[in-house]
This record gives sequence, C-alpha cells and structure tokens, in this order.
Amino acid sequence: MVLPASCLWAEPESGCCEIAVHHRRERKTGPEFAVLVLRCRTHRRAFTLYPLGQVPYGRMSVAPVSCDGELLGSGDADPARGPRLGWQTTVFVAALQAASGQAWPRESDGIARIWDTQQELIARSAQLLGLAPNTPPRIGEQIAQQLQVPRLEQLDAARAFEGASGYKERGRAIVAVLGRLQPGRCLLEQLLGCGVLAGLWGPVQRWSPGAGPGTSPVFREVGTRLA
Repeated sequence: MVLPASCLWAEPESGCCEIAVHHRRERKTGPEFAVLVLRCRTHRRAFTLYPLGQVPYGRMSVAPVSCDGELLGSGDADPARGPRLGWQTTVFVAALQAASGQAWPRESDGIARIWDTQQELIARSAQLLGLAPNTPPRIGEQIAQQLQVPRLEQLDAARAFEGASGYKERGRAIVAVLGRLQPGRCLLEQLLGCGVLAGLWGPVQRWSPGAGPGTSPVFREVGTRLA
C-alpha cells in the first residue's frame, strides 16, 4: 500500500514523516468502502485520507469525479459543449431534480431520500456556489473567481435563488451556475476551494500516489486562481 511520505503538520525542512495505517473506518454513506485513518508517529497526530471528491461528514461527492479523480459524465451530450458532467452523482443532484420538478418524498420508505434532505442539499449547494443570501459580497466575489464564472452571472443566480417562490426556482438558480463550469482537471479543486471560502470545511490537502512525496493545498490563499 502506498502512503503519503509526509503528514499535514510536516515542515519543508523536517524531512519525511513516519506514517502508518491506524485503522480503517467504515462508513454508511459516501464512498462504498472504508476510509483510511493514518497516524504520523513523528508528529504524533492522526488524520483521515478521503477519496477524491469526498469531504468530512459528507454523504455524497462534491464534484462529478471518481475516487481516482477521473471526471464522470452523465451519458448524454450537449451539441455545443460536448459530454455533460455527471452532477447526478454529487450533492447537486437535489438541485438538478428540483429544477426539473422532482420533489423527494415527504416521508422515508427506508430507501429513497426525503424532502428535508433535498432542501438541505439545495441550501448547501447554494452556499458552495456563493448563492446563499447570507454570503458576504467579498466571499461571493472570491467564489466566482475560484469557479471562473462571471461575477454578474453569479449575482443574477444569487438574486434568483433569494427571490425564488419555491424549490424548483431555487434548483434552477443553482443549475444555471453549474452550466457555466468548465469540465477539466481543476474542477474538483475549484469546488473544494469554494467550500473552504464558504466555511463548509477547513483547508484541504490533496495527495495522489503518483504526484510526489507530499501533499498540496487545493486553495493556497484568498483570490488565488488555480492553474
């Protein structure tokens, strides 16, 4: 098994850490396999290694990527833009279905997701894209820059979300922004960086087995545009 050579608390001059598997944590939601909890004996700290696209306490991926980082398609295509992204596999599925008038059931049958969950995911999606009514203007601007979406279009979507008369219109406001996102290798990092800005989760470090010995932040500083 290939493990990171350094932990989150390592300094550039401190050399490699002594990292080992502490245990495997089973999850009822999110990736359909246990995630690794690692421990650095050098710094006496433990941390969790999540699959790409997954976040702490998240039930669904935040980006349409597989666990190895490959973009997932929806199976159909837009004649003007090519294959569509597989947003149905992410937290944005609630907004997509709301936009098309698919309300989740009010009561659970033990299998299907329910209405309250759909509304919660719509609110979380709006916060992630900078559309929530309580988003400070400066944070909204930074999220628009992170997503490489025109600020005026994001503001239009935010106004539509705030003034929506129901769940369908809120879903359409979110879908309008998703339609502006460009498929590419940076999409996951862009969305993870937006979550940092929006306060949905703390700083994220990305590590890939073939990318070198250490980890790298997906969002280095406020206003930084990803390459």
